[in-house]
Amino acid sequence: MVVNSPRQKWLPAAAPAVHRFAALQALMVAVVLLIGTTAQAGPCTSIEPARWLLGSWIADGGKRIVTEAWTEASPTTFEGEGVTRDRGDGSVVEREALRLVAMGDGVFYVAKVAHNESPVAFRLTNCEANRLDFRRSPAP
Repeated sequence: MVVNSPRQKWLPAAAPAVHRFAALQALMVAVVLLIGTTAQAGPCTSIEPARWLLGSWIADGGKRIVTEAWTEASPTTFEGEGVTRDRGDGSVVEREALRLVAMGDGVFYVAKVAHNESPVAFRLTNCEANRLDFRRSPAP
């Protein structure tokens, strides 16, 4: 999965509504586990390259509204929550608990979604200035 910095693909919640959907949609597509081939730019052992992710984001378009909020839980952990709501009645369609964690020899994106019994982990494999690439971590 690939996550691009907000300057390239998506904007914070305070951005004009016309750009919100396309911007967060790009992040959600990446975060919803696009698994592909990525180039290794070097070891990624810090969550600092993902600091731009902190804050609140919104995708306001179509039949659903998606919000995502990230906070710094510790120097090695960012925690987030993604919520998808139906535009018509405001009901929650999907909720995700998200986490970026620097541990051991790497950084991991961990998602807990309702349709999976256990969280799913992805290792940060490329941490360029404006791009984060994750690959699915093998099951223990």
